[in-house]
Amino acid sequence: MKDLRTSSRLFRSAALKAQWITACRGFTHTPCGRSLITVFNDVGYTRGSWSIGENLGWGSGPLAGVREMFGAWLRSPEHRQNIIRPGWRQIGLARIHAVHLFGSDDVALWVVHFGSH
Repeated sequence: MKDLRTSSRLFRSAALKAQWITACRGFTHTPCGRSLITVFNDVGYTRGSWSIGENLGWGSGPLAGVREMFGAWLRSPEHRQNIIRPGWRQIGLARIHAVHLFGSDDVALWVVHFGSH
């Protein structure tokens, strides 16, 4: 299994997706009605041959930390599959803190983008 390398484009796409989710107040892979691939297109990641994946998560208070979020993803079959998929070569991550979001206070929103070229 190869190590994942960070990708500036995937960091930008994850940050942009987090902004869309908070602006549209919708915890979804398609915030504001934008398709999943739109954010990857917007940062130029989908040129040539590519594959993409996305994990989203949010928590408040003690559930907002990186260990808690990563643990939740590992307990979810779909999210775990994204994490352990051997085909990924690159990763980008964004975390946004919101005072109030999704009906909760002190929220951390996490977006992880996986990809390969």
